[in-house]
Amino acid sequence: MCFPDKSVYPAILIAYGKIYAITPNYTNNVSIPSPGNRCECMVRIFRFAGVRPERSAAQNIAAVPNDVVTAEEARAIIARNPESFLRVSRPDAELPDISPTDDRIYERARENLLALESDGRLRKDPEPGLYVSTLNTTFFWAAKTARI
Repeated sequence: MCFPDKSVYPAILIAYGKIYAITPNYTNNVSIPSPGNRCECMVRIFRFAGVRPERSAAQNIAAVPNDVVTAEEARAIIARNPESFLRVSRPDAELPDISPTDDRIYERARENLLALESDGRLRKDPEPGLYVSTLNTTFFWAAKTARI
């Protein structure tokens, strides 16, 4: 198997549910391990049943990543949109007088998540699956998009 991109970045190969690291020196000649062969791998991938928003609620539940907003910014977003997932990922925004490491913060996140599930806005997939996501990152030397 040959890779057309002779990038200096290491490659990742996913084969038979396992992730293998491939160093740049070996990207032109990669043999994919067969299911019967033992091979050291970085990570094993397992299917799981995801929890996703109901289509009609997805736009309201969708939220920015919790690490790109302050508690005050999250509080303002939640005030405008009480269905925002920030109520789960940044529960400290709802409890400003409590330390972010207090157990009551985590309990609030749990309560908010269970509320989304109990009223049907979040639903567990009926079957386990593998989910593909795109991650865009920018480093000082390059911008990369990774499909996960």
